[in-house]
Amino acid sequence: MRYIKDRSKFDKAVQSIPGLSTTEAEGEHCIKTFIGWDNDKIRSRGRRLEEEAAKEREQEAIEARIERERERQPILQRHHEYAKGHRVLASSLKLQDLAGSCVVRCDEIMKNWTPSEVMTLDIAAPKLHWTSALWRA
Repeated sequence: MRYIKDRSKFDKAVQSIPGLSTTEAEGEHCIKTFIGWDNDKIRSRGRRLEEEAAKEREQEAIEARIERERERQPILQRHHEYAKGHRVLASSLKLQDLAGSCVVRCDEIMKNWTPSEVMTLDIAAPKLHWTSALWRA
């Protein structure tokens, strides 16, 4: 595979030959130039290259998600065990019932997050203050 050093010279040479066509397609790691006499065939090859590159990028994204999930599993195991034993309160929900730590999962945020760390939402129990004979949270 050769690299076209001077694109303008290449384009002039192609234009000087009647019926010769080129097309470019972006592959996985480079841009390839296709040259030939049948414009439909070279465009078809270019589209095929771009489709293959898109499939490869999609597969890499799937594998990255699977790897992130695999790394999260041991970390989330404690949460799963807690959730299995969690009992729903029979009474109405109070502010102090919300205290605790929740695991946050968001793929967009996790792209820039250290995989070995767990993102949590930590909710502290409300502090009660005495004001004019009323308790406020």
